[in-house]
Amino acid sequence: MIRVLLVDDRDTVRCGLRMRLALENDLQVVGEAGNSGEALVLAETFVPDVVVVDIEMLGIDAVRSIERLRDVAPESAVVVLTMNGDTDTRARAKKAGANAFVEKQGGAEGLLQAIRRVAQPSLETTVASSSRREEHRWIRDPRHTAAGPPAMRRPSVG
Repeated sequence: MIRVLLVDDRDTVRCGLRMRLALENDLQVVGEAGNSGEALVLAETFVPDVVVVDIEMLGIDAVRSIERLRDVAPESAVVVLTMNGDTDTRARAKKAGANAFVEKQGGAEGLLQAIRRVAQPSLETTVASSSRREEHRWIRDPRHTAAGPPAMRRPSVG
């Protein structure tokens, strides 16, 4: 189950997103925030897999808000909803830690794809052992360290 936090200043937008995501068996909305302050508290409390955030709502401090989201919930991916696709805003948000961008006009399918894509462990790698040709997948550990990115662990084989 992919746990999602919705961040938009308009109740009707959050309600519509929540209703649409509820139709998906693999998605669960764990919280909703109407401003960046609420978003930070909920992200730290619920540690969602994905935070869907309206970048226009965040206004002039959008980039700083994304950075703060990444600080309080580094294991959460950030999907930015935007009305315009200007490259400067995308570049600044990406640098701040946004994982994906979805234009609001694009419909629900693009958002669903982005949520599922970023919810996959971003640090997943397949390593082949030269001696026995075994393959092991490295996955993100759901526990994180305060000093940096999520710790890595190797699943047990067998």
